[in-house]
Amino acid sequence: MKGVDTIARIRREFFARGRAIKDIVRDQHVSRNTVRKVIRSGAITPPPCVVCTSPSAVTRTEDSLSR
Repeated sequence: MKGVDTIARIRREFFARGRAIKDIVRDQHVSRNTVRKVIRSGAITPPPCVVCTSPSAVTRTEDSLSR
């Protein structure tokens, strides 16, 4: 499967700009089946970001300055 950026470009071209599959295939250099699969699939989201649970250096510095 293609990368997240290619999938985003295909979805943007089809849904936001209303371009035909044939035009997207020609411009993005992907197969027609790939474009159809991306359009049929649900929203492809990038992997979730990792949230840091430990306090950052700024928080530690703010705490030491406030004392």
